[in-house]
Formats: sequence, structure tokens, C-alpha cells
Amino acid sequence: MQHLYHKITVLIIALIMSIACFAHEAEINGISYNLNKKTKEACVREKSKKQSGNITIPSVVTYCGIDYKVTSIARRAFYNSSDLTSVTMPESVKTIGSEAFSHCSNITSIILSETVKSINDSAFFGCSSLKTIALPKSLRRIGEQAFSECGNLSSIDIPESVVQIGKYAFIKCRGLTSVKIPRHVASIGEGVFACCPEITSIIVDKENKYYDSRNNCNAIINTNTNELVSGCMNTVIPNNVKRIGNYAFGVCFWDQE
Repeated sequence: MQHLYHKITVLIIALIMSIACFAHEAEINGISYNLNKKTKEACVREKSKKQSGNITIPSVVTYCGIDYKVTSIARRAFYNSSDLTSVTMPESVKTIGSEAFSHCSNITSIILSETVKSINDSAFFGCSSLKTIALPKSLRRIGEQAFSECGNLSSIDIPESVVQIGKYAFIKCRGLTSVKIPRHVASIGEGVFACCPEITSIIVDKENKYYDSRNNCNAIINTNTNELVSGCMNTVIPNNVKRIGNYAFGVCFWDQE
């Protein structure tokens, strides 16, 4: 009888282990992942456990003997992890989800993967201690409010690969002093640099077919519609501008410091 109980116990443990290995979610070294057994890919999942200090996201995680390649960071994965100070991402990560690091107010440094193609809406919203971030040459899209309220961000180098910048992407980035829009950017949302009072220079690459800064006007102008999309304190509005876009000279009077 005792031998039978032993066999039943072993079978129950084996069953529990097998069920666990088919799980779509797993916590590995303190970070939660969604696992795709078919593609062998892992995503740092939504509402992962709050992190602190410096974290390095691995390129591969192993669960139940299977290796999963970490390819994305989900929406709100590290939302409001206010004790997080720096993040290093592996080369395997291609997408950063909406609000992934939103309100991580003590992050000062972020090292992005050189394969990231999309930084989604509000991904770094309210990272008020962030000073610098190097955007990778693979980047195609900067989402709406992606870096909104990153008040200590002192510079941003938008890579040649970017084709879209969402509305309010850099609103209230009060540390920015200059902006250069590269040649392939085909879509820029309203208020993209609103409430950035220190910006004194805005230049659009001369090879850009969609926007220009004609006559060194220190502004972003839609070439086809002649709408001034974004300006600064040094903007000289050209005579052929037909419309001033919403929040082109936006000033946040409600919370000026």
C-alpha cells in the first residue's frame, strides 16, 4: 500500500510539473513573461512585478528546459516602478509597448536595443529623471506622448530611419534646446514639441519631401499644405504659411515652473 501511495504521489507531482510547463505566463528571476511555445518567443508581460534599481532584460529566458527569445516589452510592463533607476534591453527586443515604462520617475538611463522598430504611445511618459536616451537606427515609429513630461531630457537625436512621430511625443520636455527632423519623416502629430520653452533651433533635413524649415525659419512646416506644425521662440513665420497648427507654439500655462 505504501508503495502505491508513493507511485500516486510521484504521478501527481509529474502532472503538476507538466501543467506548469504548458503555462503561458511565468516569472523568471523576478520578471514576468508571456511565453509562446509555438514561436519560442517571450514578452515581458503587462503588470510585471514592480522593479527597483538597475535591471538588465535578458535576450533569452529558459523555462521547463525550453529557451524563449525575448522580443518585446508589453503595455504597462513596468508601469509606475518609481524605484527603477536604469534599464538595459537586449538586441532581441523589437517593440516597446504603450506605457511600458510610464511614470518610472527615477529612471536616469535607458539603453535600447539596436533592433527596436517601434516605441509605442506613452512608453516613457513621465520619466522625469531621464536625461539622455540613444534612439536606435532601426527605429521607425515614435508614438503619441512617447516621451511626454521627460522634463530632464536634454537632447534627442531622431534617427534617419524614423517615418512617424506621434502627437505630443515630446510635450513638456523642458530640457530640450534643439530639434532636427530627418529626411524620411512623413508624419508629425500636433503639439509634438509643445511646452518645450528652451528650444531655440528647429531644422528639417533639406531632403525631406513632406516637411521643411524654409528660409531658416526655425519651424516645422508641412510642405504640401503650408501649415506650420511646430515652432519655437526663435521662429520667423514665412509669408507663405497658410495655417498655424494646433499647439504649434503650445505653452502649458497651467503648471509653469
